[in-house]
This record gives sequence, structure tokens and C-alpha cells, in this order.
Amino acid sequence: MCDFNTYGVHSVHPIGGPHKAAGNTQLPFEDIQVWFKLRLQTRDIHTCAVLPVQTVLASPPEGAWEYGCYDSVVVNTDGTKTWPSSGLQGHSVVQLWLIIRPLGKPHQQWPWADCFLTYVQHFDIICHEPSTQMHVLKRAIHLGGQRLGDVIPVSQIRAYANLIPHFGQHTDSHLTLFNSTKHSHEFYLNKYFDKNIYHTLLL
Repeated sequence: MCDFNTYGVHSVHPIGGPHKAAGNTQLPFEDIQVWFKLRLQTRDIHTCAVLPVQTVLASPPEGAWEYGCYDSVVVNTDGTKTWPSSGLQGHSVVQLWLIIRPLGKPHQQWPWADCFLTYVQHFDIICHEPSTQMHVLKRAIHLGGQRLGDVIPVSQIRAYANLIPHFGQHTDSHLTLFNSTKHSHEFYLNKYFDKNIYHTLLL
């Protein structure tokens, strides 16, 4: 988790890297609210018109979704870069796993009051495939084998990211609509999903 004392409420938080705290560190909150979805609204890059709302999910297992339903988004990780004019420079593609609102301790001033945070897992861009003209992403992994994740403010989310499983010569016959993102390790970043993401990824 990012050091929210070092990176202020309005700072852009990076993803990854070690985050150490003393063993006796006290959290400034005792309770959290957990949300399972958020509504994302962006502007058309050509006309600046406000586009229809998109719902992105961070839903736990339920019904046919044995492994949950976790959507992917583009997030800003560099305050000097701006979406969409910077393209993917200074931005990362991540999967939303948890949306939370920490509740500060009673009668205690806390700068993060009413701020929403999200735990995300990061994808690395491993190549740009000439045949499809799409980026290929792979789940980022720590040296110990765990997936690389971090906690960042929801305000760093910039756009919905449509991912398509990237299959090799052999495909697992057990993959379905409900488990393909769980069991797949590589994905296409689908730039053909809509015209805004298409023109942005041409930059």
C-alpha cells in the first residue's frame, strides 16, 4: 500500500515497489466501507462531449461468477502525463479488485476523509503485436510469485480497458465467459473497443 503520508490526497500514487512501515504503525482508521462497482464517465476526445456512464465492477464471487467479476481500467501513475493526450505514457492498465472508503476515527481530523481507494493488480505491456496492432499485456508478478498490486485513489482511473485473452497454440477447453480472466495470464488491450480508446492508443 502506498504511503499516504508521503503522497498527499491530491498526489498521483505510483504502483509497485516496496512499501515498508514500522511494526507499531497505527492506521488512522478502524472501519472501511466496501463497494462492488463504480460509475465512470469520460469525454469524447474529438468533441469534448460527456459520454454515457460506464459501470466497472469489482464484484466478489457470486452465482455463475465463481471467481468474481473484476473489470480492468487505465490509471494515471505519473502526474506529468495527461490522458488521453499522453496515450499510455505515464499510465498503467490494471484490474480492479477492491473499492473501499476508509472511515476515519471519531473526533479525529484526517485528510483522507471521504476519499475512495481501490486495490488494483498491475499488467505489464510485453509487446505490440504487428498482426493485430494491439498491445499484449501480462500479469505483473513479484519475485515470490504473487501478483503485483497496490492501493491507489479512485481519482487516478482514466478509462475502461477492454481485455481479450491472448491464447497461444493451445487453449484450455475449460475456459468460459466466467473464468477466462482468472485463468488467462496474457491479454490483448483491445484498442478497437471504441473510437476514443482507438485514437488514444495511436499516440
